[in-house]
Amino acid sequence: MIQEEWFDREFVRRWTNWDEYLRVVHPGCPVTFDEFVQRLKEEYARYTPEAAEQLSGIPARTIVELAQELARAAPAVSTHNWRAAAAAHLGGWTVPRALFFLNVLTGSVGTPGGTQPNIWDKHVPRPFAEPPRQKVWNELTWPKEYPLAHHEMSFLLPHF
Repeated sequence: MIQEEWFDREFVRRWTNWDEYLRVVHPGCPVTFDEFVQRLKEEYARYTPEAAEQLSGIPARTIVELAQELARAAPAVSTHNWRAAAAAHLGGWTVPRALFFLNVLTGSVGTPGGTQPNIWDKHVPRPFAEPPRQKVWNELTWPKEYPLAHHEMSFLLPHF
């Protein structure tokens, strides 16, 4: 999608920190969006459909067709970025980052059919009656092994 420029240039220009990336990673180069796009292409040049085929077993032509479909569907692309693919294996936290990158490339953040930021439209059900809050330490709520036994992994990064 990057090599063919099948992405929403205006969304990426407006909502990402491309200029900071250029200043930090490529000091001395012109700080223009076109320069950023060129550097982005260089950065991702090795990630070809053929390389992805070797890693995944999915034919390169299928990968290209999927990329074209994503580009056509923009800005109504919504990827499931929460928990399942990221849990229980080394490096799993990179899965939601990669999937959300597709939302950014297609400009599908905060759009109809796209991905919504977490709290924009989150329904939090409230029970009709709640038990009183605990006044003493409760190892069922906060086990001795916390944070390792906690349900969310992201706060452990980049420490492990």
